[in-house]
Amino acid sequence: TARLYDIDSQSGELMRKILDMLLARQNLQHYTHEMYVCLKELAINASKANYKILFEKHVARPQYVSQEKDYTRFLRMFQEEIEKNGNRRLMELAREEDRFISITFQSSLDSIAVWVTNSQNISLIEKQALLKKLKKGEFKNGDSFGEMPDYAEGAGFGLNLILSILKEYTRDQEPLKVIFYPEFIKIGFMLTRDELKAKIVAPPAPGAGSNG
Repeated sequence: TARLYDIDSQSGELMRKILDMLLARQNLQHYTHEMYVCLKELAINASKANYKILFEKHVARPQYVSQEKDYTRFLRMFQEEIEKNGNRRLMELAREEDRFISITFQSSLDSIAVWVTNSQNISLIEKQALLKKLKKGEFKNGDSFGEMPDYAEGAGFGLNLILSILKEYTRDQEPLKVIFYPEFIKIGFMLTRDELKAKIVAPPAPGAGSNG
């Protein structure tokens, strides 16, 4: 388990190396890239969800703007913050209030799993949007967090990427799971070893395919 406020290039590279090491010990290193992409996208979405709560509390709400009452304006303000300052100010707030994410890699004899957990809950409107996306399992360009493509930060496309990868390795039609707890949320997936190993293509035997 790793505890982070966000996933940057340094922490991302560390997570990739750890994931590669763990998968290699199980002879599943073939899947490091795909599993890391899924893990990274989940971490980005989770940290952004934390940032939105902090942004609402410290910036939007003092200006009489909330996610529940005026989501379009809230997203516009949030996007402007990202464009102007990146995540610098939001990460400072996350550190001050210790609003972190936890990335967990689990392995058993039958399966491997990746879960990302927020240290706080998300707004009702984003819960509804998230569940809608996971149930649909597909996304259109104008369908990221409601019908507001101009103000969406791309989280919907990240989920779409994860789903497209996971569906290559499982028969589960809804492979990405989300669990809401009273004080936090976690999202992740589990893949069985049998289904993963069935996708590994064995290298050709020496001399195979040659004419002489």
